[in-house]
Amino acid sequence: MVPVTDSEFRETSPPVPSPSKRGSGRENLPQEHKPEIPGSIDWSEYTAYRCCICQDNCINKIDSDYARARECRHCYAVPTLDRHSADDPARGR
Repeated sequence: MVPVTDSEFRETSPPVPSPSKRGSGRENLPQEHKPEIPGSIDWSEYTAYRCCICQDNCINKIDSDYARARECRHCYAVPTLDRHSADDPARGR
């Protein structure tokens, strides 16, 4: 059996349904992935993108692990083999 990376699997598998369409919300996230929302938001510190896995719209801090991985908090909370590579933005944290 030939090992398949998560990136290769995503290219050949059907699309993942959006977590929000499956009924997931902030309350379903593990505690370490729940966003901290300050009283005043400086939007220049944030970036908007589509999750590369489920295609949900996302807004996260530019320097966050979520934004660097281009994944929503729900998809990022699921461990993957790709995040254990040398290119992982969270490696060493």
